[in-house]
Amino acid sequence: LEAEGLVVPAPGSGRYALGTRLMALASQSWDRLDLRRLARPHLQALRDRLDETVHLALPAGDAMVYVDKLESRQVVRMTSRIGTPVALHSSSVGKAWLAALPEAEATALVARLTLSARTPHTIQDSARLLEEVDRTRASGAAIDRQENELDICCYGQAIPGPDRRPLGCVSVSMPRYRFEAAPAAPIEAALRACVAAIAAELGTVLPA
Repeated sequence: LEAEGLVVPAPGSGRYALGTRLMALASQSWDRLDLRRLARPHLQALRDRLDETVHLALPAGDAMVYVDKLESRQVVRMTSRIGTPVALHSSSVGKAWLAALPEAEATALVARLTLSARTPHTIQDSARLLEEVDRTRASGAAIDRQENELDICCYGQAIPGPDRRPLGCVSVSMPRYRFEAAPAAPIEAALRACVAAIAAELGTVLPA
């Protein structure tokens, strides 16, 4: 721990104190919790507008992790949990994150991913995944069509920071039968409005 800068000897006590690296990691965690706090009322408004489950996800290495979840009030709900990591290639939040990165950075990241099959619908080819990322970049919303979990479909969009780099992603998740019955346009419009409201609080200027 000392070699990694996580702890330092406390002079004269024989004990250890928190190191600068551990403090820096804690600071990053606090920053993420600030985004969660800021985003919460907008996530709640999105959940109430659509009555579907809403997630906030943040990057964690070469994956995303759910840091907030607001359940649908409908009978059929999601089994996901806060703290659950999700793969970039099979989830709407992951594909939205890739699409929000600079193209060269996204391409390099996809090249090092292990594209394991989560379901029979999971994309396992890098070229196909990059095509999907391009479509997401053009449309603004990523879609998970049972790629991460059978009978669950999701829409996702990245939250841009003031420097236009993504900070996290918001998703709307629902059972396949509700996904197939509901028009995409109102859901994507509600998702865009939620992300725009969060971005505005961050001071991000979005294109008209």
